[in-house]
Amino acid sequence: QMLSALQALGGDDIYVLANLRSATWSSRLFPFNVDTPVPGYMPWWTGMAFQRRFIRVPASALLWLESEFFGFRSFPYHLVTVALLACSCLLLFTLLSKRAPVVTAAAVSVLPAIHPAASEIVADLCCQPIATAGLFSVASVAAWWRMRERPSTRALGIVVLLCALAVTSYEAAIVLPVFLVLADIWLGVPDSSKARRWGPRLAMACIVAAYVPWAISIRRGLVAPDTTAVRPLGEVLLAFRFDSVAYVCKALGLFDPTDPTTYWFQHRVGEAIAIAVAIGLLAGAGWLVRGSKLGTAGLLGFALFLAPPLLTRVTVSVVNMPTLRQLY
Repeated sequence: QMLSALQALGGDDIYVLANLRSATWSSRLFPFNVDTPVPGYMPWWTGMAFQRRFIRVPASALLWLESEFFGFRSFPYHLVTVALLACSCLLLFTLLSKRAPVVTAAAVSVLPAIHPAASEIVADLCCQPIATAGLFSVASVAAWWRMRERPSTRALGIVVLLCALAVTSYEAAIVLPVFLVLADIWLGVPDSSKARRWGPRLAMACIVAAYVPWAISIRRGLVAPDTTAVRPLGEVLLAFRFDSVAYVCKALGLFDPTDPTTYWFQHRVGEAIAIAVAIGLLAGAGWLVRGSKLGTAGLLGFALFLAPPLLTRVTVSVVNMPTLRQLY
């Protein structure tokens, strides 16, 4: 599936590339913004109209540079995404191998590369920002750890820069500063003053405080956004019940590879069994990391990073589904 996808571009990729090749910098740095109908995406005769606004500036700048070199040839874009994922895995292994057995570090680090969800990230050019944000996120964790071992203003500055790049590369990374603070509190800080403990944590809070108003402002004035008003509580709980189970099952590879957006496992075994399997898997994961602060922090990170797409999906989203890209 991944190899066949390397030869093609389609769907959202078309309008993103068209914006990247535009003569205006606003289109180049915000190529994922769209107002339908637009040529190459949701033509007028479909009768569908919606508007998207995203902040993905570092990832878009990288894509623009690629477009200058590669034009509309699809294969090189996919290779860049593969390189981003490979760098993330190597950096993750370097980080974990110093704090866990090499076998454990290798198993954890190779998972993002071999998980079936990686096929969608590599296949779609519009998913490259996820890989870009992922690399910045792993680099942020590594830089945070180094800062705690060797505190300095320069080290903190590197953390803030990398974290800001991750958050502004893909919107779901907004939980990265939260994860760093919670993991920092959970794992503990070497003996230091209160200022050294809480100064970096406040810096992370500043990133969130700066990003949220920006994200809200760029959506101001939209007449056909790709979101709705918050759904009634009953609908939210129903969607949460279905989608949370679907995400857990898909994390374990329990999905139809030919149509990964469907609720394949629930349909095959029934909802009751699917819920029992999801609860069992989560309980098993909790048992495996019992007594390990690092393992518990990993589970916390999985839950935190899954929260934005899941909560958006069940509360206000119009077009999002429990897809592999959201899981990744």
